[in-house]
Formats: sequence, structure tokens, C-alpha cells
Amino acid sequence: LGLFYKEFDNPIEVGKVLAQQDLFTWFNAEEAELSGIEYEIRKDLYFGEWFGLSDAWDYFTLGFNISYIDSEVTQLGEGETAEDVPLTGGRRLGQLFRNEREMTGQSDWLGNLVLSYENFDLGLRGSLAYNYTGESIFLVGDRNDPEVFLQPRGQVDLNVKYEFTSYGQDMELELKVRNIFDESYKLEQGGQIFEEWEVGQEWKLGITARF
Repeated sequence: LGLFYKEFDNPIEVGKVLAQQDLFTWFNAEEAELSGIEYEIRKDLYFGEWFGLSDAWDYFTLGFNISYIDSEVTQLGEGETAEDVPLTGGRRLGQLFRNEREMTGQSDWLGNLVLSYENFDLGLRGSLAYNYTGESIFLVGDRNDPEVFLQPRGQVDLNVKYEFTSYGQDMELELKVRNIFDESYKLEQGGQIFEEWEVGQEWKLGITARF
């Protein structure tokens, strides 16, 4: 169980400049603070011993961690900060964006659940992981336009490695599958769909020889 606290000077933010158009820009806020709590646990799983199976089933491990994070960013400042960046029409960023909100891209909840297997006698290693990312600000809205939020998303990934010897040569076969259930990304603004897209699945199969 851990607690953490961080301070940021001039954090980089990104926000919408015009409500009627998808025009956005990057800028430096004055400062930001981030604090949170994290809980992590790992448990060895002896399926072979528990259920009378072979010893090969005794190499599983279950890992779990979850974090709650609270962040706050301040817009106004001097120099290259939101207050002083000029826009068309004589306006400045500091006149557009609201103060005292969450940091761009910082989710309030983060979690991981990983089932791993590591058996050096068989040369087999692998993991099945579920990663959860809570809601976060994707684009900062102006004073009259709500923020654009990236909605909560979960993703399942698989990674398997098999080491073996062939013709006196050390080899490794690796399979990676990302986003197994093809989870999409969804943006919402004011409770309405702003944008949604799919990244698809990613498959990689490779073999490595060590000389």
C-alpha cells in the first residue's frame, strides 16, 4: 500500500480554442498537483498441489494493483502560460480556460490484473493482462464549452514466450496479442458523443536466434 504526491511546474496541456470548430492548441499551465493511493498484491498459485495435478501447474502468479489519483491544475501564470498566449481577435488563452480542474490525460482510477506463468524448466513464460483506465480529460474546454472526456476503457493483452534449442542453437518463439476484445476509444463532451474510433487488434509472432 503506497501514498504519493507530485508537483508540476508549467505542465503541458491541450485544449479547444473554438467551440464551433475542432481547433485545439498546446499550452503551459502555471502549475499542477497530483496525489493518490495505490494498493498492490501478488499471490503464487499452486494449482498442481491444490488439485493433484503435475508440478508444471505450480508456476502461476496472480498480480493485482489499483490506484486512485486526484489531480488539480492551475491555468493562470506569467510568460509562456495560458494567461499570456495570444489568439486571434485579441483574446488570450487565460481568458478562455477554467481554473482548478483535473490534469489533461490523468485518469482518476487505474487498475491492472495479471495472470502470469514462468517455468524455466519448460522454457515457457507468459502473461494474460487486463488493464483498466478511468475517465480523463482529453481536450480542455473553454469557459463556455465543456471539457472533452476520454471514457473509461479496459484492454486485455496476451504475451507468450517459449525458449527451446534446435540444432544446437538457442531459440525463442514469441506471440503477442494486444486488445484481444477489440475495445474502442470513445470521447464525450457534455454527455454527447464527440468522437469514437477503433484501433483493432494487434498480433505479433516472431522467432529469435541467439548466436
